[in-house]
Amino acid sequence: MNEKTPMTPEGLLDFLTKLGIKWKNTPHPPVFTAEEGEKYWRGIDGMHCKNLFCKDAKGKLWPRSRESA
Repeated sequence: MNEKTPMTPEGLLDFLTKLGIKWKNTPHPPVFTAEEGEKYWRGIDGMHCKNLFCKDAKGKLWPRSRESA
């Protein structure tokens, strides 16, 4: 991905489709903990993960994801 990669939700899903990646979107309201989100993803197959965006001293964001316990 680069600066020209679409960053809207629809753009991301279109980008994945063009890459031949199968996806299924499960919309839900914003949540701030895995515990809050569990009621929305309970029963969905696959790995559930936590996402964290870290910012360095120069202001650049670094996404981090890990499996939810």
